[in-house]
Amino acid sequence: MRITVMSQNFGRGGWKHTHGTIEDRWPHLAANINSIRPDILLGQEAEGWAADGHARLTRAERDLDMDGTLTLSPTGLGPVTMYRRETLGRRTYLNHDFSAQIKQGYREPEPIQGPPGDYPTDHQWQIAVDRIVIERWDAEAAARNQEVANDLWGNVESYVDETGLELLPCPTCGNTENLIVRGAWDDPITVHCPCGDAMITHPERTEFPGNDWGRNLLKRLILTTAAPSYDARRLLHRVAKYHDQERKNQGQPWYKGPYQEDVSIAESVDLGGADLGTSLTRALQPKLPKRHGGRPLDLLLVSVALALAIPQVRDSDDGRQLQSAVKALLTHIRTEGTAARTP
Repeated sequence: MRITVMSQNFGRGGWKHTHGTIEDRWPHLAANINSIRPDILLGQEAEGWAADGHARLTRAERDLDMDGTLTLSPTGLGPVTMYRRETLGRRTYLNHDFSAQIKQGYREPEPIQGPPGDYPTDHQWQIAVDRIVIERWDAEAAARNQEVANDLWGNVESYVDETGLELLPCPTCGNTENLIVRGAWDDPITVHCPCGDAMITHPERTEFPGNDWGRNLLKRLILTTAAPSYDARRLLHRVAKYHDQERKNQGQPWYKGPYQEDVSIAESVDLGGADLGTSLTRALQPKLPKRHGGRPLDLLLVSVALALAIPQVRDSDDGRQLQSAVKALLTHIRTEGTAARTP
């Protein structure tokens, strides 16, 4: 048996514009899907499809002649799976036990290189840090956004940033300064606070290496201690990945230009200044030591600004490459933003 599977991003449920105004794009989306007539449809951003007695899901089932199930999501932008009963039959089981759980936590990507070559992997590191900046997803913000998503008259301006940069605190006293980090390359991170408390993250390995933020954070601190320019190197990797995705988006039929928020950021940064780090700081105005929430580009550029504030990073070969890559990315976003505004 041959089964046709189709993936479709509805873009805010197919009934809202990016900026929150009502814009019913569902008839066009339905026509496109029916032209393919998939047996399985994997839909993303089914925003508001559970509201009003699942009215939008029911509409989609009628228009596509398919059955559908929604996956609960704390963001309100969860996926929908639709299937053609005549091909696949009736579903016999549906379990939402774990999709309803709201979790919050820190994020730290895996390092882009292995351990420093001048040290054995079991070398016990002791690193004094003024502070540790890390990304965290906020479950309370996600829950508020879900309420807005389920409100027919909800506006994008009511959304709050779910992800942000913040300082890693001591769980006992809340202190974020003058910490001591200990551990070997493959150990869970142990953070010692001046109050005398020690925090150990993930003593056991997690099922997914990318979620093992404690070990990944320790590896990042080890690499930047051994060679400060690693901070520029890892961010250069992220900037290049972001730029590549922007280029890929241009070739998609749904592409109408970069997000306006990203264009505003790109246009606010002085790319002709002698010190890009200072220009980024002036434009973004990082809220640290308080939490700095924002879109992915905002958080990435704040991380770059923090890295370029360190002379050993800014003046390294990797630091100069990072600055060039950021300027190229922001120039690209500016150009695309201008083109999108031109009739």
